[in-house]
Amino acid sequence: MRFGKGTVFILSACLAFAAPAIPSASAHHHTATKPATTQAADRTSARSAASLTTSVQPKASGVTIAPHMVLPSVRPSYPGAVRVQPPVASSQAYAFHDDFGKSNLRKWSSTEGMDTPWESNGTTDTAHLQSATKAFLDTLNTAARAAGISFTITGGAEDGYHAPGRYSHANGYKVDISDDGICEGGRAYSVLVNALAPYKHQITHEWNLNHFDITIFPQDYDE
Repeated sequence: MRFGKGTVFILSACLAFAAPAIPSASAHHHTATKPATTQAADRTSARSAASLTTSVQPKASGVTIAPHMVLPSVRPSYPGAVRVQPPVASSQAYAFHDDFGKSNLRKWSSTEGMDTPWESNGTTDTAHLQSATKAFLDTLNTAARAAGISFTITGGAEDGYHAPGRYSHANGYKVDISDDGICEGGRAYSVLVNALAPYKHQITHEWNLNHFDITIFPQDYDE
């Protein structure tokens, strides 16, 4: 069996689940692009299931929602969604620390780069997230610490970069997590999916924007 250069690259990428390498601060917050070789590898990886749109989703105009139905992403994503059954939320899962445990979470912004200070929220806003979103991040941080890895937040509650709506970034329900070093079958991927399990959520791999777009719905969400 022959393995092309792209396959070797993907296998290597799955092992790289340490702190992700994020585009330079000169790039726009949500339009940074990867080199052509990385984009080609991403497209190949995605065809095998790197793209996902999972779990509970809000109603969309002109779409009938059946139980556990996976809706088309409102933003570009690869075909072939990976489905995760919606969990039964608990009050314990939705508990959070005020700082949502930042030891194994890092913050990136286009204006200040990697490890943007948590108190700096002019570009990537982590100060105005909903309690449900903070609870998920708290869970993710705990799981990441146990696994000896870290995740990078590249988008939060900032306004102006994202689509509007009730469960939007601007309203604090969404968070973007860098996809660098995260691929199906890898430890970082498993940690992310397992951390989402206790919450009513939607996750879409926005490969062209280099991140997972994650919505955490409130505990009483039942649409």
